[in-house]
Amino acid sequence: MRETDLSVLQLRGFSLEETQDYLAPNGQPRLPQALTGALRDETRGNPFYLTALFRHLVEEGQIAHQDGRWFSDHSVTELGAPAGVRQVIGRRVARLSSEARTVVTFAAALAGTFSSAQLVAPTGLTEHVTWTVVDEILRAGLFRVVGERPARYDFAHAIVRRAVYDQLGPERRVALHRRLAEVLEALAATGVEEVSAELAGQYHASAALPGAEAGLRHALAAAEQARLAAAVERTVAFLRMARDLASTSPTSVRADVLRRLALAEAEALMMVDASATAAEALVLSETVGDTEVVVASLARIGCLFKETGVAESGWRPLVDRGLSLVAGRRDLAWARLALLLDRYDVVNAGTIRARLWRGHDPRAVAVIRALGDEDDAATSFEPFEWRSRAQTEELLSRARHWRQPASVMRALDVAARDLIYRQGDVATASLRLAELLQLAEHHGSVSAQVEANAQLAQCQINLGTFAEAEARLSQASELVLRLGAEHRLHFVTQIALPTLLAYWRGAEWAPLVSATAHMWRQLGATTGPLSTPLAAFEALQHTFAGDSVRAHALLADLASILEHGEPTAYIHNASLWLGCAAVWELRAVDLAVRYRELTVRFIQAGVNAGPACSLQPMAGCMAAALGDTHAARTHFELARGELDVTGQLPMRVMVDYDEALMLATAGAAKRQRAAGLAAAVVVNLLGRGAGEPILCGLGG
Repeated sequence: MRETDLSVLQLRGFSLEETQDYLAPNGQPRLPQALTGALRDETRGNPFYLTALFRHLVEEGQIAHQDGRWFSDHSVTELGAPAGVRQVIGRRVARLSSEARTVVTFAAALAGTFSSAQLVAPTGLTEHVTWTVVDEILRAGLFRVVGERPARYDFAHAIVRRAVYDQLGPERRVALHRRLAEVLEALAATGVEEVSAELAGQYHASAALPGAEAGLRHALAAAEQARLAAAVERTVAFLRMARDLASTSPTSVRADVLRRLALAEAEALMMVDASATAAEALVLSETVGDTEVVVASLARIGCLFKETGVAESGWRPLVDRGLSLVAGRRDLAWARLALLLDRYDVVNAGTIRARLWRGHDPRAVAVIRALGDEDDAATSFEPFEWRSRAQTEELLSRARHWRQPASVMRALDVAARDLIYRQGDVATASLRLAELLQLAEHHGSVSAQVEANAQLAQCQINLGTFAEAEARLSQASELVLRLGAEHRLHFVTQIALPTLLAYWRGAEWAPLVSATAHMWRQLGATTGPLSTPLAAFEALQHTFAGDSVRAHALLADLASILEHGEPTAYIHNASLWLGCAAVWELRAVDLAVRYRELTVRFIQAGVNAGPACSLQPMAGCMAAALGDTHAARTHFELARGELDVTGQLPMRVMVDYDEALMLATAGAAKRQRAAGLAAAVVVNLLGRGAGEPILCGLGG
């Protein structure tokens, strides 16, 4: 028999992508990324543990498959380890020495990573014996080293810890947790290790025993550490521990904990919980009689609820309540509340009920900017307001000196939307959005991540990089589900961006028509300034879906709204562009008269088409629809100059195509020019390469 050399292979766990492929083979529906990540974290990608845990969660109804997709309303850690996993791990633990089994048991009661020093006192072992035992457990593959200076350890897989812990009876668990709390308290007093988070968990897990209130300060300290690290869900977890541990504390302390918890839950988008917690906190705060604290809490909670898409019925009562407490005052507390009130002029035209933004109360803005901090200053800049390029740059310049991440993200968001929707500079906007996305991901802001991805998709659509736009939209669409149902980003991700992609690339229009109808029903009269662009997108959808009667009626109503409002009204420029596109497609001469007058009015006011940069192409189309070939060619030529600067190839191709279409029907003398333009269209389209078609619906 021949001897052979043997090599030891280190097998790593599956990556996130590999985990998704493993759990959804052969084209089956993939699990949501967040759920896949939780499963991988729990098992570190071990195929055996992954399979066992996934099957266990499905059997227990914690993961369900419905309407072609997987979903879960539970954390994967809410259930114990599967029976098969417990048996395998139980056999491995049984082979350890008695000292090692004791160490494993105490370690299983710890929530996070641990040092050998944390195991010496509770186990009763000497330091030297503890080191030896830890080495034994490492060799058995149950522990792993996660840090060397100083040495720290963790279970090889989270599910291993859970399997060991599940073998303990409830009374023994409570006793272990309190013993660990006492040991860690002494260790914390030495200042050698920061153990606030672990102490909070140990006191909370042994709350049935007297003295658990000693863990309150540790829970609050751990929550603050988590907040500074932008770990919003951990912040909520520790504040909930603090709430429980403060059950016997004075009313003022309990009110303070609940106020913090309500804000944390709102930031974590746990809106139902946040509403209930806020109500309880305000009752206790009023019992204490601290009006200023109540007013400040109402303003902060109301702001968070509004920003995350909670229905107006959920945040408006909080604001009204706060304003009643500061009646007659014009100080900072009043200004913070006043800025939350939306001021609109309502304009009705047929089926469209438009709300035109009137701006914040100027008195509140003045107070905020004179007396408030940078967070206050940031909220005083409203994306709905019109700003010149110089004013946008001034905002960015101010934000470069701000220190609070939320303030900086607000400024980047406002500036990027200015650049896109008012100044038509999608290239510069993309740079600011990249900054916003980086900050949002680092600080865990879901709404800012959705905003950045959605607006980057808008920029990429206008630059003609459609595959990248679709990838960004996909990311935004997954995250937006965590926001409240009335958040404007649902309109952006479900209606605006899909309709624009369909316009340039071609798509089934009926589903978009249905989605828009559903959004009208869902939002009702709460659409704010989005009612105008929503009507414009609906008109475009009906145009391409073949319902010219409905499209014509909507376009007539839309023209009335645009004629009533100022050219600088929020997204009226983009709404006008969409309306013109539909009128041109319909060849609706009667409407072209009104829309031509609107384009001229907007251009003369110095207002461009927002994301599309130039209104000149649509002015040309309206002139062409009315048979004014000379004026149309002038507009088309001006459009080329503007679009060549901004690099927006889809619109640039469209200009050549629309002029060629106009000239082809204008007589033999102009057909040579039409042929040349048509050739330019072909060259530009081929220049994009395969997989990036432009103007799939060029039938015109």
